[in-house]
Amino acid sequence: MARAIRPGSPRCAALRPFPPAPRSARSPAACPFLLVSHTHLQFNPACDHWLDLAEFQELSNRSDIPSLERAAALYRGPFLDSLSVADSPAFEEWMLLKGEEIQRSILSLLDRLTTLQINRGKPGRRPVGRGGSWS
Repeated sequence: MARAIRPGSPRCAALRPFPPAPRSARSPAACPFLLVSHTHLQFNPACDHWLDLAEFQELSNRSDIPSLERAAALYRGPFLDSLSVADSPAFEEWMLLKGEEIQRSILSLLDRLTTLQINRGKPGRRPVGRGGSWS
């Protein structure tokens, strides 16, 4: 993992902790977004941030049409598409499983949204094709 973050560095240099931030950047408001150790790399959820996946999950747990529509609009395709970390089969496996979980979530959300829209007489966009019909 360290070599993926510091490509081209010798193994011992890649495993060294990142140098401390300059004094000007160290303040109570400064928060490291990545927590790095010799064996782990983790996003720091304590920092002020916004994640589309967290918003998607929160909105998709609601049952109103506007929230479900906003959740569906956040979905942009496969999870971490085209990201690859060399020599990390555990990460690749996690990424695959997480991607499948998100895929199931979006399909479930779209099913619920469609059902709500049909039941309330508010269908979504017109079907795509010639003359507005499915073709």
